[in-house]
Amino acid sequence: MIKRIEKLLSVAALAATVALPYGVAAEMNNAQALKLDTTGGFKLSTADQAFNFQLGGRFMWDVDYFDGAFNGDNGGDGALHENLRRARIEMKGVVYTDWKWKLTYDLVGGGAIAQAALGYAGNKGHYFQIGQDKEPIGLEELTSSKWITATERSMFWDSTQADNFNFGLLYQGYRGPFTWAAGVFDGGLDDDADDVFATTARVTFAPLAQAGKVLHFGLAFSDRNPQGGSSEESDLINASPGISDQSNGNSDNVFEVGISGLVDKEVIQAAEFLWIGGPASVQAEYFQRDIGLETGPDMETTAYYLTAAYTLTGESRGYKAKAAIADKISPMKAGGAWEIFARLDHIASDCGSGAGCNADFNPGGGAPALIALGSEPEVTAITLGVNWYANKAIKFALNYTHTDSNDFVPTAAGVAANVDDDGSALTFRTQLVF
Repeated sequence: MIKRIEKLLSVAALAATVALPYGVAAEMNNAQALKLDTTGGFKLSTADQAFNFQLGGRFMWDVDYFDGAFNGDNGGDGALHENLRRARIEMKGVVYTDWKWKLTYDLVGGGAIAQAALGYAGNKGHYFQIGQDKEPIGLEELTSSKWITATERSMFWDSTQADNFNFGLLYQGYRGPFTWAAGVFDGGLDDDADDVFATTARVTFAPLAQAGKVLHFGLAFSDRNPQGGSSEESDLINASPGISDQSNGNSDNVFEVGISGLVDKEVIQAAEFLWIGGPASVQAEYFQRDIGLETGPDMETTAYYLTAAYTLTGESRGYKAKAAIADKISPMKAGGAWEIFARLDHIASDCGSGAGCNADFNPGGGAPALIALGSEPEVTAITLGVNWYANKAIKFALNYTHTDSNDFVPTAAGVAANVDDDGSALTFRTQLVF
């Protein structure tokens, strides 16, 4: 890990020398020095901001305690887990005033490029980009993981491919209270034999967008049509509500449901809402995902969440109007900012008549699994939490989540019939942003 970080820092230094040469020459000719800013990471820029280079990153380390369905490996008894949830090196910059680039390297899971994109911002109110990035769908998904309220996003994002960093062409625009974005991406099912293209779009309206006062509405749509069908089974519930260990596959027990067959249609629709009034905020989203098979029953999944938060120390949550996303809470005093919140999270699938839903994974080694036999499996989670923003760079979070499920029963070999299909979890996170 240390050697990998040292290598990346060397690459970053090289990138800085590549990104700034013309700007450096121009500033030297004008007898102007470069500006160095280290208040948030490392930023080197020319005086006219025509060229700049920024280096930053994040790490999130979790300690989880979960029982019941989330720890079926131990018969439902509680277990303590440690987990490096995220560790990323982030670079971005500007060249020749109008061209922007970004590169993010994820150190978790063996290392991989998460973001790599180049964009043009020369036309005011418009931005064009090519590269690997997030698709424009979902308020919570587009908000940085550094500043989401709970430690984990809502369950819906575990059940769709739209949360991945996918390669594509993206256009974004804004004017007054409106923003819009659309793109074509190479993303979707995990079957490499077929091409899957996603056409994704989002539009938002924020009639109120001031510091500490925000009212935001949004709609999004994604058509993820496989070309010629796909043999991949499609996960519709792969839920790990509030539990990062489950997200990273460190336990065999997750709520996972799929349908088998050749997929020829996949559509996602979403609606979003955000209100910020001083220290209080309410955020909610509704999703619908439809999967169609060439033969056999279709599957419809619906999901929603509602989050209410309050900052005890009086700070307001931030909001980026041009991107139409929520932002961080910046402490006003030396003691930091304290936030409490509650979230209701629900996801359900309608598998139609006939065979209905089935398990889409092999737990391996005879480990217990919760496999849906009913036609309408659903999961509901309630999360309570407290966040302490010690300063602009350091955050500590404590979340408690209780999950209930219906139409899930244990069917793996050797699993007792009375294994609980509900579960609870406690997560403590230490986060550094630089």
